[in-house]
Amino acid sequence: MGRVLSAFFLLLVVSAAQAAGYDDFSRGISASNQRADDEAISLFSSALSAGDLSASLQPVAYLDRGRVYLRKKECDRALADFSAALNLKADYQEALEWRAKANVCLGNLRAAAENLGAEIKINPTSPAYYARARVRYFSQEFAGATNDLEEALKLQPDYPYFAIWLGLAQLRAGTFDASHFSHVISDMDYRDWPYPILSLLQGDRTPESVMREATREDDKGRTCEADFYLAEWYLASQTSEAAKPLLQNATTICPSGYIELDGARIELAQFH
Repeated sequence: MGRVLSAFFLLLVVSAAQAAGYDDFSRGISASNQRADDEAISLFSSALSAGDLSASLQPVAYLDRGRVYLRKKECDRALADFSAALNLKADYQEALEWRAKANVCLGNLRAAAENLGAEIKINPTSPAYYARARVRYFSQEFAGATNDLEEALKLQPDYPYFAIWLGLAQLRAGTFDASHFSHVISDMDYRDWPYPILSLLQGDRTPESVMREATREDDKGRTCEADFYLAEWYLASQTSEAAKPLLQNATTICPSGYIELDGARIELAQFH
């Protein structure tokens, strides 16, 4: 009877430990969603150290903790967590995507492109091509960026931002063809933002006209985009003195999470 009771109590202890580990994991997700970053990191760390998370949840815990680290701009720690997730699950597409973001945060653009290339091999989606195109663009690999954007447009031909980056990449590569570009954007909505930027690339608008359109409404997102894409247009025209103040303004007004914010920061670093 004593042995039966001992086994029963041991089972209770083990079950309680497992429940505590899973509870920390669940609470970590909740804290992360509420942007309670330090609490989320602590909870994910407790869940991982408990030793009772299933094999399927361990890479998720590393991924989610890494995302919090990246939000805090602790790029090295984020990269380590995304790598740990991939060590546990080599084909973890989301971890490849986020490891690329951590590498961009660290300025490791070539490594980021490799991460995204691995993601594309697993699942060739338009967002993955778009992400690698931007990394290649900022690495001055404009031909590669053009190829990726063309693939993205095949999968999602009505998305105007793919076309904007395509036009800019072709301008920087010296391969821009106005007639072909007009065909690419022919089915896109010309009535709304960001069509003025597409029109600029075609040569049908001036930078001043684009900025007036962007600032017509009280929308920081549009002004952010206008600053960034006008700056890129100036850089393509080899007018860096006009680009720099626009990039500086973009880093000030662009909302968090905008790809143009990261882009402006990367481009400004080229001036130093």
